[in-house]
Amino acid sequence: MRILLVEDEAELLHDIAKGLTLKGYAVDGADKCTSCGACGKACRMDVDVFRTPNHAECIRCGDCIRTCPHQAIRGTFSLKSTDREKGKTI
Repeated sequence: MRILLVEDEAELLHDIAKGLTLKGYAVDGADKCTSCGACGKACRMDVDVFRTPNHAECIRCGDCIRTCPHQAIRGTFSLKSTDREKGKTI
């Protein structure tokens, strides 16, 4: 099935996506994670993703998400808020 968007809808979706920022990672430990260690082996920053998924050294490359055989790691996103009076992103 193919979805066609009118120009205004496409522009709106672009604006929404532009305002999203990757906040960090979450591990669904109780439900999906088997502690196999694949995510930690894939991490180029040598972060123990299972124990500290949002470690300060994490560069948010997503290798751990792509490597996990159980899809137990997910990215968490947040919206950037803009101070419209000053035109700055907070």
